[in-house]
Amino acid sequence: MVEIEHRTERLGPAGEPARGAARRRWPWPRYMRAELGLRNYWYPALLSRQLGRRPVVLQMLGEELAFVRDGDGVYCLQGRCAHRGVPFSEGRREFPCTITCPYHGWTYDLKSGKLVAALTDGPDSAIVGKVRLQTYPAIERQGVIWAFIGDGPPPRLEDDVPPEFLEPGAYVGGRVFVWDGDWRVAMEGAIDPSHPFYLHRSAWLSTPFSMPAARGKHFPEIVDGRYLTYSTEVPLPVGDYPGLGRWPRVPWWKRKRLNKLGVWGALPCQSRVVNLNFNLPFETYSWYVPVDRAHYRWFTFLVARGVSGPRRWYAWLKYNLWLKWIYQGQFLRQDSLMNEVMAPFYLEQDGWLKERLHRPDVVITAWRKFVEENARGIQEPGCRG
Repeated sequence: MVEIEHRTERLGPAGEPARGAARRRWPWPRYMRAELGLRNYWYPALLSRQLGRRPVVLQMLGEELAFVRDGDGVYCLQGRCAHRGVPFSEGRREFPCTITCPYHGWTYDLKSGKLVAALTDGPDSAIVGKVRLQTYPAIERQGVIWAFIGDGPPPRLEDDVPPEFLEPGAYVGGRVFVWDGDWRVAMEGAIDPSHPFYLHRSAWLSTPFSMPAARGKHFPEIVDGRYLTYSTEVPLPVGDYPGLGRWPRVPWWKRKRLNKLGVWGALPCQSRVVNLNFNLPFETYSWYVPVDRAHYRWFTFLVARGVSGPRRWYAWLKYNLWLKWIYQGQFLRQDSLMNEVMAPFYLEQDGWLKERLHRPDVVITAWRKFVEENARGIQEPGCRG
């Protein structure tokens, strides 16, 4: 994927960037600065099956990081050797709990990031102990490798990841995609209350069902100081639009959807959807992890809780033969496509200042306010601990 180039800023009357002046007038200045994400949170980095014996180097929140599996532990450190910038994806394992650059043999301790040997300079190398790479805490739970991108001692994983997701015995089916776009736009789309009624009408999963025309007012609320959710008025099945007529036109063979979805958003970039109509207690969990300012890594999981025996096998079959493709594939791909086509507007054309919001967007503005007031930190360009 090609990164979208930065747009040249217009200058205000005093030579100040006009965007910078407008940013101060925007009601959520911290949110607008968070192009690279929020700092001091646990993030999913990759699925456990993606990290084998060889290190994996990837970008998160604008930082290039290496993930290394050593025995029963996983480690996260700066992605390149400090000597000449060789990526650790080519690294070697000469000693336990270390990684060695393949170029000159600089060897680092995985836990601390300290340079513990420069092999080609001999055992008495003077550079040893004078170089340290940035490291971040990492942990493996529920088939996912998590990294705490932040400073100081990390909180418990359960403080950032819903306990229901980490529940022992829950069946988890996950996929990871990297898409073009701003992570904030993707996250807002996940909790946007009105787009499913229109965008997803064409999804294969929606074919047998009729969807209402609209819902009335939306009422955002914060639960336990941790989650943003909302309630709505009773949906309007069919509307009479002045000068246009009735919409939607529902074929006789379509069935009404009776389940009422529950949508939750949580810091730093996580959404949860409950009451899915999949004939099993599936819930959707998603994280929209910034890669850089123009791309995000989308982790999407279907979690079936409280299933065992034959029902667990049924959940495995239903996920792998059906939901993995028709829901996590085609259905959710409609959302990522919208994020891609909106990317130039928000990344190049001052979309944050030009957008015109309407009544259902009260949920989105509530999310922005929630982040503004509660985010532990903003990942600024150049952050390295």
